Amino acid sequence: MNISANRRFLSIRTLLGKTQAQFAFELGCHTNTLHRVEKEKNKLPTKWITYLSDKYNISPTWILLGKGELFC
Repeated sequence: MNISANRRFLSIRTLLGKTQAQFAFELGCHTNTLHRVEKEKNKLPTKWITYLSDKYNISPTWILLGKGELFC
């Protein structure tokens, strides 16, 4: 099964123990925007991938392609 970057993003939020509201605040967006990304209605913004990499040391390659280790 091919898991999308949006679904991997959702799994990261869950792993970090954040609610949608908490994560949306942290990312500087509306909760509805975050919800739409997680439901694959909106594209995962590049700036969110960069933020996760910088703040939590999460591999952008893992987010985008599902390859390698989650944490750098």
